[in-house]
Amino acid sequence: MAMEERHIKKIRWDIKPEKIVATLSEANDDGLKTMDETSEHVWTPGGWTLERLIQYLQKHGVRHGYNYTSMNEFLKGQVGPYVLAQATPSHHGEDARVEWMVEIEDRDLRTDVDEEDAIDYRALKMRPSVPAHTALGRIIPPKAGKPGEDVFGRPLLPKPGRELDIVSGEGVSVDASEGVIYSTRAGYLNVKQKKRRVYVQVSPVHTHRGNVSLATGNIELHGSLVIQGDVEEGMRVWASEDVRIEGSVHSAQVIAGEALVVTGPVFRSAVISGTKDLSPLGIRALNDLKHALIRLLRLLEQVRMNPTVSKRLEDPRYFESIIRKLAENQDNLLKNALKTLRPFWDNLIRNNEEGKEDKKKWLMLWRLFIGSSFSQTQPPMLLDFTEAVRMVVDVSERFPDGLVDKSSIMLRYGQNAHIFALGDVHIGEGVYLSEIQTFGHLKVRGFVRGGTIVAENGAQIEEAGSEAGVETVIKVGREARVYFTRVFPEVTVMIGDQTYRFTEARQNVRLLLHDHHIKMDVV
Repeated sequence: MAMEERHIKKIRWDIKPEKIVATLSEANDDGLKTMDETSEHVWTPGGWTLERLIQYLQKHGVRHGYNYTSMNEFLKGQVGPYVLAQATPSHHGEDARVEWMVEIEDRDLRTDVDEEDAIDYRALKMRPSVPAHTALGRIIPPKAGKPGEDVFGRPLLPKPGRELDIVSGEGVSVDASEGVIYSTRAGYLNVKQKKRRVYVQVSPVHTHRGNVSLATGNIELHGSLVIQGDVEEGMRVWASEDVRIEGSVHSAQVIAGEALVVTGPVFRSAVISGTKDLSPLGIRALNDLKHALIRLLRLLEQVRMNPTVSKRLEDPRYFESIIRKLAENQDNLLKNALKTLRPFWDNLIRNNEEGKEDKKKWLMLWRLFIGSSFSQTQPPMLLDFTEAVRMVVDVSERFPDGLVDKSSIMLRYGQNAHIFALGDVHIGEGVYLSEIQTFGHLKVRGFVRGGTIVAENGAQIEEAGSEAGVETVIKVGREARVYFTRVFPEVTVMIGDQTYRFTEARQNVRLLLHDHHIKMDVV
């Protein structure tokens, strides 16, 4: 039988470390047709078997990656390429990286809304700022990679993952054992990465250069803030610590967690230092409650060292009796704190997404230490009490003991302004038709014309009212004093529940409460 009748095909071998390819093509060359069918470059039906194919590959040093499926297809003789053996590639290692747990870049909030949603163009950007003691990111260590093997059985070594150099700047610490980056203070988060080095810093002060406007969006951040410009109409500024505005405020809202300074005028705006959620009395009650509950937890731990008592604490009724017994020395403190905080907690629960669970914890504390019909909750367990204490501790972090001392407002001039501070308020040129409330002391070097002033610890005012007789009201606490360098008619002073109204102009006077009446002295 002639060879052309045996469907002869040509074999082209491509032998490389990464793969062995045999390509079958039609044999049209007359010289090939005269070749022996046992040639390594000729395919004929039955001329190649799986055994022969493996022997051929082994003769050429192939030891790894045989593809038996492809070999069997090759033996059928269809024209085309066949990968008879293939290397196992190496998998390169992964470089070390930081898995960030907070936002590290300004984020345009407009990208997070649907076309149908209303957009507040004053809230354009979310700036990266963090509270103190916050986990910023987790350091993912490098991975070594997985070696491979070429068709000749030689190892293919992977590239190992590279280490990452974490440079912790101010306000940042790295816990090497946990592999976590922490903030050590509140502030503006600054992250810079260049090649294999990451620089992380929490700056205590963020400087905003220029006006706060629709072009920049509202500003909300943890830490302190300096604005080198004005705060324009409709904008909102919030910082957890100090705020200094080197410009004016127009029909806007500015809130500083601590001290607030405005070097320019404030028109038709609200400026707040500290918090309006709690008075100094409420802040003191909240922290008293926290410390008392923590002391109770420590006493409970001592009681639980007794195995018999520890077992009985699983009974809610017994636990309730024990906790009340341990709280006897703090009974009045706990009751007074809870009653003082009730309006605050009611409001907090209403406005909190987790209000239902928080309400249960709050009612449980009320039941334990006040026990009135206000609370109809089930008897508590130790775990319930522990979670309630944790809730109080978490909330108290927003209202630390020293918050009142850190609160203050200094501004040059206010007109139709709303000014609120837990601490003292100092005004340079004066205020006109404004509302001021401070739990501290008010000092005005200029004038106060119109509006209502509430200064719990007293007021010292250069000039109150006007010759035209604009109505001005000044209220202070029972123990406070009010000083005027000059005061006009239609100025009303309230000390405690007593009232004094000026009917004529006076100079250099002091007002105080004496024998349940307001006494006026010339000083």
